[in-house]
Amino acid sequence: VQRASQPDVAVADLAALAEGDAGFAIRLLAVANAPVNGISRRIVNVRQAASMLGARGIQNVALGLCVAGIAPLGAVGELLIALSVRRACAAHRIAELCSLPATGDHFATGLLLEIGVLMLARDQLALVAPLARTPSHGRLVRERALGIEPHPFAGGRLARKWHLPKEMALAIEHHHDPSPLAVPLARSAWGAERV
Repeated sequence: VQRASQPDVAVADLAALAEGDAGFAIRLLAVANAPVNGISRRIVNVRQAASMLGARGIQNVALGLCVAGIAPLGAVGELLIALSVRRACAAHRIAELCSLPATGDHFATGLLLEIGVLMLARDQLALVAPLARTPSHGRLVRERALGIEPHPFAGGRLARKWHLPKEMALAIEHHHDPSPLAVPLARSAWGAERV
């Protein structure tokens, strides 16, 4: 994730990193060969997949694996993953309907909207379980009442730590605001939260 965020990154360097991790390599191939990409022949090696997806596409695959890797095992983890995937799909669809470019970035941003809750779940699962079941509009109030950092701020901080694009960090940090920021990623994230 961090290497893909660097402005001077070469896709070949990212492909080499991906080849060093079998799980990541398999995921890249699966994404590259997804029907939505409309390819006529099957992509069979990581370098081809990386070339097709580009640096941002590779980064988005890595972000998806990060979310899955952070989630705790069991019912609460499955619920948190479901919350993340629903937001990701909603952000992607909103971007499509609004003819916004880089719909994969909108999907990745939506996937990260709950990353603050996922991170908290690693250390305080008993605290997170009721939070995960709280309706979206009441979650921030409940987090503050429990004395924990609201998940949008924790998520924005993590996005900056991972050196994600500034627009992505802002979208994560402001997805519960009363109105959306005037940035395409923030608008689709804000809408996804409402959906």
